Amino acid sequence: MAEEILDMDNHPLRKSSRRIGFSFSPIQRIGAGVFCVISFLMIFQQAFLGVALLLFFAFIVSAEYGFQIDAAKGQFREFSKVFGIKRGAWKGLANFPFVAVLTVQKGHTAASMSNRTVTTTDTVYEVYLLSKTHRTKVEEVEFLNHEKATAFAKEFTAVVEKDFVNYRPQVSPKSQRRR
Repeated sequence: MAEEILDMDNHPLRKSSRRIGFSFSPIQRIGAGVFCVISFLMIFQQAFLGVALLLFFAFIVSAEYGFQIDAAKGQFREFSKVFGIKRGAWKGLANFPFVAVLTVQKGHTAASMSNRTVTTTDTVYEVYLLSKTHRTKVEEVEFLNHEKATAFAKEFTAVVEKDFVNYRPQVSPKSQRRR
């Protein structure tokens, strides 16, 4: 078991902000970065077009999404961030009494000019806040290692005073009738 946390009120997980990922793929961001440089050089020849293209490609390079929590105020938000500015509505932490670790398969498919595709899949472990019925879930962070994800989830539940559970969404009466 992890060492005991002495000061829960000042724990870094009570008020934190984490980037979960980028909004665009690495290839798109690299291409946009190259075009940012070209657009910057265009500013000296055609200022309006160069600035417009620079802003567009800088948007692609800088767009990301994440999770922010302020447990002292009892709120959290999923945010999108562009040019360093976060946007997202704050939600009540009381509506999400549970935390769980889910195993997720994430895949990427690349196609060549001859239309041959290569698909790679990775297993990641994501920590989620869950509603009472487990039907609504909010991703907080992801890990490549199950033990690290579980350790983080257990520490997080202790800090924000939630219950660590296994993911079992309730089946609605409508779904039960169909079965």
